[in-house]
Amino acid sequence: AGATSAQFAVSTLPVSTDTVVTLSATLGGIGNVTVSKTATLSLTPSVAPAPGALAAPSLLSPANDARFPVGQAVNFDWSDVTGAASYIIQIDDTDTFGAPLMLNQSVAASQYVASAIPASRPFWRVRAVDAAGNLGAWSAVRKLRVE
Repeated sequence: AGATSAQFAVSTLPVSTDTVVTLSATLGGIGNVTVSKTATLSLTPSVAPAPGALAAPSLLSPANDARFPVGQAVNFDWSDVTGAASYIIQIDDTDTFGAPLMLNQSVAASQYVASAIPASRPFWRVRAVDAAGNLGAWSAVRKLRVE
């Protein structure tokens, strides 16, 4: 008697997309008075990386905007990623890496040697792949000059 508030527990399950939930409560039986309250909640999924997700490799060499003569082999090197079984290196003439790519190569080690990059100003990036084939995040993008 005389209470102006009530409490109740609400439990939710994880959601994968933004979800709107409407809660309604009705209190009746006090004389001829019925009280209803409604509240709307917005649930947003967590953006934490999935368990076991592979990190992006750090590019080690060549440095951004490094210059190479046509015909010289270029040694690409990046950091090892914990959980990686292999890596994918891409080299392309645009930083958007649209098809067709100059190179899209899977390699076992965190290094790759390209022996014949034509005269161009290509971009490169790398991602890790785990033993189940799950792809990690792309590294930063770097540019070369082959002149």
